Amino acid sequence: MRLDGDSGSIELKRSEVGPPGTPGEEDFVLNITVKVRGYSAADRTWVMGREWKSFLAELTALEESRRGQAAVNGASPDDFRLEIFSEDSAGHMAIRGHVGWNTPDGNLLHLKFGFHFEPDRLPKLVRDLRDLAV
Repeated sequence: MRLDGDSGSIELKRSEVGPPGTPGEEDFVLNITVKVRGYSAADRTWVMGREWKSFLAELTALEESRRGQAAVNGASPDDFRLEIFSEDSAGHMAIRGHVGWNTPDGNLLHLKFGFHFEPDRLPKLVRDLRDLAV
């Protein structure tokens, strides 16, 4: 899934899933690449299946009403957060979040990002994000 906006882009790809028959079988690893105004980051994060399902429910409500927000965190909130939200009552859409990594020596590497995108891209975005978990 790739979303291009006015000043940035984000690409999400599922790379691994939890082993079948285990409590984590609905969880998955997400590869993330973000580019915004000359800054970029790429990383991987573990996403809990129940967190993703909640995000998809919020996203469906956002698509229908064009109001509110949908948000998802990685298993470690320092690693990943993604929010898709309506900026105003006219339904203008934006995305924001962060990608981060705690290094072994205790430093947090962190890229916060945000950009606007065309509202007519929301239905395809919702479909693509649903497909990531399948």
